[in-house]
Amino acid sequence: MLQSGVMQVLSRAALRRSLLLALLVITMAGCGNPLAGIPPTPSVDPLASGVSNNHQHGEGGPGGRLMTKYGGPLTSTIVAQPEKPEPLKPALITYRLNDATGDPVTADKLAITHEKPMHLIVVSSDLNHFAHLHPAHQAEGRYTVDATLPEEGQYLLFNEFFTADGTMQIERNELATSGAPAEDKAAALTPDLDIPHEVNGLSIVLAPNVQKVRRRAPVTFTLTASKGGQPITDLEPYLGAPCHVVIISADTKQFAHTHGDIPGGAMSHDMSSTNMAGMVMPTPPARFGPSLQFTHTFMQAGMYRVWVQFGYGGEVITTAHNVQVLK
Repeated sequence: MLQSGVMQVLSRAALRRSLLLALLVITMAGCGNPLAGIPPTPSVDPLASGVSNNHQHGEGGPGGRLMTKYGGPLTSTIVAQPEKPEPLKPALITYRLNDATGDPVTADKLAITHEKPMHLIVVSSDLNHFAHLHPAHQAEGRYTVDATLPEEGQYLLFNEFFTADGTMQIERNELATSGAPAEDKAAALTPDLDIPHEVNGLSIVLAPNVQKVRRRAPVTFTLTASKGGQPITDLEPYLGAPCHVVIISADTKQFAHTHGDIPGGAMSHDMSSTNMAGMVMPTPPARFGPSLQFTHTFMQAGMYRVWVQFGYGGEVITTAHNVQVLK
């Protein structure tokens, strides 16, 4: 009888703990970035739930975040002029940053990463349109940039910046053009790794080092560029790196901005544990090729679009590839 009574007490205690945990999860779900409309970020390790200083921005590496964390220590508001831009006409995008005391965050309070204080990625909801822009500080914590949206529809704006001490912050906002339909046009992605892509007269292939890409396992991708069947050996850096890489999930909830290097270079490895605050970026070679490498860990299964940007002939080449990530 005594053993039975103890078991009943333990069962009631376990039930109370479960109910408290469920209440905590429900309460936290209302605390996300109101502009992003995304639930708060779960973490494998509760001690690692704060803002990360990863060089691989967005999703973390093994043992890191399960979802991209949006928001951070600074208050960010965004205004578009006009509020609903017309397709093919420039719109002024303004971010206003304030610290915890309400003071404006001026340029000296942000870290310059890859030559810019902000990296703004603009994509259409179907992930067919991509732009990499750089808002510049004007005055009193205002950062502005002109953006031209190519057609009617819904767009996602991912703005990434770092405080002077190296704390990363990513903002996710939505912007609709005039005449945009009420519902987003969802991305319909088909895996196309190892298939040549023709971009600006170049033939580009992106290949992983595994047969199947799986979540929570680092994957090294190799991009190879050729022209007329001949390898290209005079690729050029872009914004202080051999290449920039942006990764967004088909549902647009997951975001990462990382960088690549020549094969075997410092930035070709998984950079998810590198602290931006104390990192000295290696100087990229002036010319390289025909291959680039980067490593990334996908924390969620699903379809992703991967954009790689590098220089060639004085221009920025942007190539997009679709990756299927399995459990």
